[in-house]
Amino acid sequence: MAEAFHDTRNHRRDFWSEVKKVKGGSGATPATVDGVHGADSIANTFCEKYADLFNSIQTTDEEMLCVSDVLSSKVHNHEQADECSGHFISFEDVRTKCAELKSNKHDGYL
Repeated sequence: MAEAFHDTRNHRRDFWSEVKKVKGGSGATPATVDGVHGADSIANTFCEKYADLFNSIQTTDEEMLCVSDVLSSKVHNHEQADECSGHFISFEDVRTKCAELKSNKHDGYL
């Protein structure tokens, strides 16, 4: 699914169609999510939820630069130690986990 969205030849992919391909044909596409109707409105709802999640902690530019520097250093040192063989996530790993998702479940956001 990630590869399908990354494919630049397909400028617009239908998210729910891709999920259905991975999970199979069982279950209908939800018409309403959190009281919102329509594919574009549902997509915007998820966008807002994830924006809230990823922006929930206020930081300064200096703090983010410090975090970035520390992480970059740790990644560089980890790669130099040749310890990265077990960190690869394949397309098949993602497909398998998506197939295990339960349909019609709430995302936990109230």
